[in-house]
Amino acid sequence: MNKQSERFDREKYIFAALFDVVNKLQILGDRELKDSGVTTRQWFLTLLIQQMEPEAPSIGECARQMGTSHQNIRQITKRLEDRGFLRIQTDSKDRRTQRLYLTQLCRDFWNSRNMEDITFISELFNEFTAEEIKNLFVSVEKLQ
Repeated sequence: MNKQSERFDREKYIFAALFDVVNKLQILGDRELKDSGVTTRQWFLTLLIQQMEPEAPSIGECARQMGTSHQNIRQITKRLEDRGFLRIQTDSKDRRTQRLYLTQLCRDFWNSRNMEDITFISELFNEFTAEEIKNLFVSVEKLQ
């Protein structure tokens, strides 16, 4: 097997394995969050909004960042809004754009879970050395 073929085989494996990892992470995350009534996708959206602050992101911006459809984000935001975690407001400059704001209830909820979430994430990566974490971080960053 030549080097180019070997590389391509590894790239295909990585591509497929990433799908598998994403599915497993969502299952594990949903299991961890089950008692809270929040899904992993909802958690991810609240995290994304928090990272984009102080500017309130639009539904479209969140859809692009999460790699999903506007409609999918709309469904997630509706559930978060119903729960009191999110406020959706029409942009004052562009009436077609809806901005997303986290509520204090949402912030308080995630702050109350802080130690649980630290433990969950730490356990996911406890088999990795510091060097492996650094390399994985760099590699994932390149994929984004």
